[in-house]
Amino acid sequence: MPPRKNILIVGDSLTEFGYDNRWVSNLQHEYQRRADVVARGFSGYNTRWVLEMLNDDARSEIVVPVTQSLFCAVFLGANDAAAGFATEVPLEEYQSNLRGIIRALREKAHPEFGVVVVTPPPVDQEVLLAYTIANWNPAATCSPRTLEHTKLYRDAALQVAQEEGCVAVDLYKVFLGDDVAQSFAPNQPWSKYFPDGLHFNDEGGKLISTALLAALPDDCKAASLPMDAPDWLELASRTS
Repeated sequence: MPPRKNILIVGDSLTEFGYDNRWVSNLQHEYQRRADVVARGFSGYNTRWVLEMLNDDARSEIVVPVTQSLFCAVFLGANDAAAGFATEVPLEEYQSNLRGIIRALREKAHPEFGVVVVTPPPVDQEVLLAYTIANWNPAATCSPRTLEHTKLYRDAALQVAQEEGCVAVDLYKVFLGDDVAQSFAPNQPWSKYFPDGLHFNDEGGKLISTALLAALPDDCKAASLPMDAPDWLELASRTS
Protein backbone atom coordinates (compact mmCIF):
# COMPACT_ATOMS: atom_id res chain seq x y z
CA MET A 1 0.00 0.00 0.00
CA PRO A 2 1.42 3.46 -0.87
CA PRO A 3 2.21 5.88 1.97
CA ARG A 4 -0.61 8.02 3.28
CA LYS A 5 -0.75 11.31 1.39
CA ASN A 6 -0.65 14.69 3.07
CA ILE A 7 -2.58 17.92 2.83
CA LEU A 8 0.06 20.65 2.88
CA ILE A 9 -0.96 24.09 4.14
CA VAL A 10 1.61 26.88 3.75
CA GLY A 11 0.93 30.15 5.50
CA ASP A 12 1.70 32.66 8.22
CA SER A 13 0.37 33.00 11.78
CA LEU A 14 -3.15 32.37 10.51
CA THR A 15 -1.94 28.85 9.75
CA GLU A 16 0.51 28.52 12.66
CA PHE A 17 -2.42 29.20 15.02
CA GLY A 18 -4.68 26.93 12.97
CA TYR A 19 -4.98 24.30 15.69
CA ASP A 20 -5.83 26.89 18.32
CA ASN A 21 -8.65 28.37 16.25
CA ARG A 22 -9.41 24.89 14.90
CA TRP A 23 -9.55 25.44 11.15
CA VAL A 24 -6.55 23.15 10.63
CA SER A 25 -7.78 20.60 13.16
CA ASN A 26 -11.19 20.65 11.46
CA LEU A 27 -9.46 19.56 8.24
CA GLN A 28 -7.57 16.80 10.01
CA HIS A 29 -10.80 15.55 11.58
CA GLU A 30 -12.41 15.47 8.14
CA TYR A 31 -9.56 13.50 6.57
CA GLN A 32 -8.68 11.18 9.43
CA ARG A 33 -7.46 7.78 8.19
CA ARG A 34 -7.25 9.20 4.67
CA ALA A 35 -4.63 11.97 4.67
CA ASP A 36 -2.43 13.76 7.20
CA VAL A 37 -2.73 17.54 7.42
CA VAL A 38 0.70 19.16 7.52
CA ALA A 39 0.46 22.81 8.62
CA ARG A 40 3.54 24.85 7.73
CA GLY A 41 2.61 28.13 9.38
CA PHE A 42 5.32 30.73 9.87
CA SER A 43 4.15 33.62 12.04
CA GLY A 44 5.04 37.01 10.57
CA TYR A 45 6.13 35.61 7.20
CA ASN A 46 5.25 37.09 3.85
CA THR A 47 5.34 35.58 0.36
CA ARG A 48 8.91 36.79 -0.22
CA TRP A 49 10.29 34.83 2.72
CA VAL A 50 8.27 31.70 2.01
CA LEU A 51 9.37 31.70 -1.64
CA GLU A 52 13.00 32.08 -0.56
CA MET A 53 12.62 28.93 1.55
CA LEU A 54 11.01 26.97 -1.25
CA ASN A 55 13.71 28.01 -3.73
CA ASP A 56 16.48 26.85 -1.38
CA ASP A 57 16.86 23.09 -1.77
CA ALA A 58 18.06 22.64 1.82
CA ARG A 59 15.40 24.81 3.43
CA SER A 60 12.54 23.64 1.21
CA GLU A 61 12.59 20.39 3.18
CA ILE A 62 11.30 22.42 6.14
CA VAL A 63 8.16 23.13 4.14
CA VAL A 64 7.53 20.17 1.85
CA PRO A 65 6.90 16.70 3.35
CA VAL A 66 8.51 13.58 1.91
CA THR A 67 5.22 11.96 0.92
CA GLN A 68 3.05 13.18 -1.95
CA SER A 69 0.39 15.78 -1.25
CA LEU A 70 -3.29 15.18 -1.87
CA PHE A 71 -3.54 18.94 -2.33
CA CYS A 72 -1.69 22.02 -1.15
CA ALA A 73 -3.19 25.25 0.18
CA VAL A 74 -1.39 28.61 0.15
CA PHE A 75 -2.72 31.07 2.72
CA LEU A 76 -0.50 34.16 2.54
CA GLY A 77 -0.95 37.90 2.14
CA ALA A 78 -1.99 39.27 5.52
CA ASN A 79 1.59 40.31 6.28
CA ASP A 80 2.38 41.38 2.72
CA ALA A 81 -0.51 43.84 3.03
CA ALA A 82 0.83 45.52 6.20
CA ALA A 83 1.54 48.98 4.77
CA GLY A 84 4.71 50.60 6.08
CA PHE A 85 5.50 47.58 8.25
CA ALA A 86 8.62 45.41 8.02
CA THR A 87 6.67 42.58 6.38
CA GLU A 88 5.12 44.68 3.61
CA VAL A 89 5.52 43.40 0.05
CA PRO A 90 4.47 45.55 -2.93
CA LEU A 91 1.38 44.30 -4.72
CA GLU A 92 3.08 43.32 -7.99
CA GLU A 93 5.80 41.43 -6.12
CA TYR A 94 3.14 39.71 -4.02
CA GLN A 95 1.53 38.39 -7.18
CA SER A 96 4.88 37.28 -8.58
CA ASN A 97 5.81 35.57 -5.32
CA LEU A 98 2.45 33.83 -5.12
CA ARG A 99 2.92 32.46 -8.63
CA GLY A 100 6.38 31.26 -7.66
CA ILE A 101 5.06 29.52 -4.53
CA ILE A 102 2.29 27.78 -6.48
CA ARG A 103 4.74 26.54 -9.10
CA ALA A 104 7.30 25.44 -6.51
CA LEU A 105 4.66 23.43 -4.65
CA ARG A 106 3.54 21.78 -7.87
CA GLU A 107 7.14 20.80 -8.58
CA LYS A 108 8.16 19.70 -5.08
CA ALA A 109 4.97 18.40 -3.43
CA HIS A 110 3.35 16.91 -6.57
CA PRO A 111 -0.19 17.57 -5.31
CA GLU A 112 -2.66 15.16 -6.87
CA PHE A 113 -5.43 17.76 -6.86
CA GLY A 114 -3.31 20.85 -7.30
CA VAL A 115 -2.91 23.99 -5.22
CA VAL A 116 -5.69 25.93 -3.49
CA VAL A 117 -5.22 29.67 -2.99
CA VAL A 118 -6.79 31.09 0.18
CA THR A 119 -7.03 34.88 0.14
CA PRO A 120 -6.07 37.05 3.09
CA PRO A 121 -9.09 37.67 5.33
CA PRO A 122 -10.69 41.04 6.09
CA VAL A 123 -9.19 43.16 8.85
CA ASP A 124 -10.93 45.14 11.59
CA GLN A 125 -8.36 47.92 11.81
CA GLU A 126 -9.97 49.61 14.81
CA VAL A 127 -9.87 46.46 16.94
CA LEU A 128 -6.37 45.67 15.69
CA LEU A 129 -5.09 49.11 16.68
CA ALA A 130 -6.60 48.81 20.16
CA TYR A 131 -5.02 45.36 20.55
CA THR A 132 -1.65 46.67 19.36
CA ILE A 133 -1.68 49.58 21.82
CA ALA A 134 -2.72 47.34 24.72
CA ASN A 135 -0.27 44.52 24.04
CA TRP A 136 2.93 45.62 22.34
CA ASN A 137 3.10 49.20 21.08
CA PRO A 138 1.47 51.81 23.32
CA ALA A 139 2.63 54.57 20.96
CA ALA A 140 0.80 53.22 17.90
CA THR A 141 -1.55 55.70 16.24
CA CYS A 142 -2.83 53.68 13.29
CA SER A 143 -2.98 50.12 12.06
CA PRO A 144 -0.67 49.10 9.18
CA ARG A 145 -3.41 46.75 8.04
CA THR A 146 -6.78 48.00 6.84
CA LEU A 147 -9.85 46.43 5.29
CA GLU A 148 -9.54 48.40 2.06
CA HIS A 149 -5.79 47.92 1.56
CA THR A 150 -5.91 44.20 2.32
CA LYS A 151 -8.66 43.86 -0.29
CA LEU A 152 -6.12 44.82 -2.96
CA TYR A 153 -4.13 41.73 -1.98
CA ARG A 154 -7.29 39.64 -1.89
CA ASP A 155 -8.05 40.78 -5.44
CA ALA A 156 -4.48 40.02 -6.51
CA ALA A 157 -4.62 36.52 -5.01
CA LEU A 158 -7.85 35.75 -6.86
CA GLN A 159 -6.30 36.94 -10.12
CA VAL A 160 -3.23 34.74 -9.66
CA ALA A 161 -5.41 31.75 -8.76
CA GLN A 162 -7.41 32.20 -11.96
CA GLU A 163 -4.30 32.60 -14.12
CA GLU A 164 -2.65 29.54 -12.57
CA GLY A 165 -5.77 27.37 -12.78
CA CYS A 166 -6.08 27.04 -9.00
CA VAL A 167 -9.14 26.64 -6.84
CA ALA A 168 -9.61 29.81 -4.78
CA VAL A 169 -11.20 30.39 -1.39
CA ASP A 170 -12.26 34.03 -1.10
CA LEU A 171 -12.25 34.91 2.59
CA TYR A 172 -13.68 38.37 1.94
CA LYS A 173 -16.76 36.65 0.52
CA VAL A 174 -16.78 34.11 3.37
CA PHE A 175 -16.87 36.81 6.05
CA LEU A 176 -18.43 39.81 4.28
CA GLY A 177 -20.90 38.07 1.99
CA ASP A 178 -21.64 39.84 -1.29
CA ASP A 179 -20.54 43.26 0.01
CA VAL A 180 -16.82 42.59 -0.40
CA ALA A 181 -16.11 46.19 -1.47
CA GLN A 182 -17.61 47.76 1.65
CA SER A 183 -15.75 50.60 3.32
CA PHE A 184 -14.59 49.99 6.85
CA ALA A 185 -16.98 50.78 9.67
CA PRO A 186 -16.57 49.67 13.29
CA ASN A 187 -18.67 47.03 15.01
CA GLN A 188 -19.71 45.15 11.90
CA PRO A 189 -21.29 41.67 12.28
CA TRP A 190 -18.17 40.01 10.82
CA SER A 191 -15.91 41.65 13.42
CA LYS A 192 -16.97 39.08 16.03
CA TYR A 193 -14.82 36.49 14.25
CA PHE A 194 -11.62 38.54 14.74
CA PRO A 195 -11.01 39.17 18.45
CA ASP A 196 -7.73 41.02 17.83
CA GLY A 197 -8.81 42.43 14.47
CA LEU A 198 -6.62 40.07 12.42
CA HIS A 199 -6.62 36.50 13.77
CA PHE A 200 -9.90 34.62 13.77
CA ASN A 201 -11.52 32.68 16.60
CA ASP A 202 -13.04 29.18 16.60
CA GLU A 203 -16.19 30.38 14.85
CA GLY A 204 -14.12 32.04 12.15
CA GLY A 205 -11.97 28.94 11.86
CA LYS A 206 -15.08 26.85 11.27
CA LEU A 207 -16.17 29.15 8.45
CA ILE A 208 -12.76 28.88 6.80
CA SER A 209 -12.46 25.10 7.00
CA THR A 210 -16.03 24.72 5.73
CA ALA A 211 -15.36 27.04 2.79
CA LEU A 212 -12.13 25.26 1.90
CA LEU A 213 -13.74 21.82 1.99
CA ALA A 214 -16.65 23.04 -0.13
CA ALA A 215 -14.29 24.44 -2.77
CA LEU A 216 -12.50 21.13 -3.37
CA PRO A 217 -13.41 18.92 -6.33
CA ASP A 218 -15.59 15.97 -5.39
CA ASP A 219 -12.86 13.40 -6.05
CA CYS A 220 -10.65 15.15 -3.50
CA LYS A 221 -13.21 15.20 -0.70
CA ALA A 222 -12.84 12.81 2.20
CA ALA A 223 -16.05 10.97 1.37
CA SER A 224 -14.56 9.97 -2.00
CA LEU A 225 -11.31 8.61 -0.56
CA PRO A 226 -10.83 5.13 0.87
CA MET A 227 -9.49 4.63 4.37
CA ASP A 228 -5.90 3.41 4.24
CA ALA A 229 -6.59 0.53 6.64
CA PRO A 230 -9.65 -1.73 6.83
CA ASP A 231 -12.52 -0.88 9.14
CA TRP A 232 -12.42 -2.95 12.32
CA LEU A 233 -15.77 -4.54 11.47
CA GLU A 234 -14.25 -5.94 8.29
CA LEU A 235 -11.41 -7.46 10.30
CA ALA A 236 -13.81 -8.84 12.90
CA SER A 237 -15.93 -10.49 10.22
CA ARG A 238 -12.93 -12.51 9.05
CA THR A 239 -12.67 -14.25 12.40
CA SER A 240 -16.35 -14.99 12.88
